[in-house]
Amino acid sequence: MNAVDIQDSNRASVALPLLPGPPEPRECLCGTPVPKGPLVQGYGSGCARKHGLTPPPIPRTRSDAQDGPTLLDLLEPDRREPVTETLEHATCRQRTHGEDAAVYRAQLRRRPDEELHARAAHPDWEYTCTEGPRKQWDDVDRPPDGDGWVRNVHIGVRGEGWERFDYTEESYWMRPKDQGSEGG
Repeated sequence: MNAVDIQDSNRASVALPLLPGPPEPRECLCGTPVPKGPLVQGYGSGCARKHGLTPPPIPRTRSDAQDGPTLLDLLEPDRREPVTETLEHATCRQRTHGEDAAVYRAQLRRRPDEELHARAAHPDWEYTCTEGPRKQWDDVDRPPDGDGWVRNVHIGVRGEGWERFDYTEESYWMRPKDQGSEGG
């Protein structure tokens, strides 16, 4: 039985018994402990085999070592050559911190348009929003004054280009910058 040592205030060790674990499974008829695995009519796998309840294990066949050409040997000689030539004199170097920073800045500049529209930060577009009272706004789908405004579906609830707050609702709009200068 397992025990745990607990030290009391006098620093004397007291052994307390722990709860016993689950009993080991035993075979029904002979009472021997069963190794982990399923029971077959109350017998473990070994005893079930002895009593003829399960068939004996089938021996695995092993193949002999191959003593002839492989399929790769049968390929044409030029097909067996490596696809890429190895660079014997190539030198590898790590990028410097300045080069890493330049790569990072270039990746930032190439962010997808959806991400830039979601932040209202695309350099070729201008953004605005219209606002009205919550659940009483009749002009929710009316774009701002000027031509070329489309709903910015990258901002707002469920990709619909609007959002509802405690007392107001906002509709988000965007248009290309060249359209804004033409249409007024």
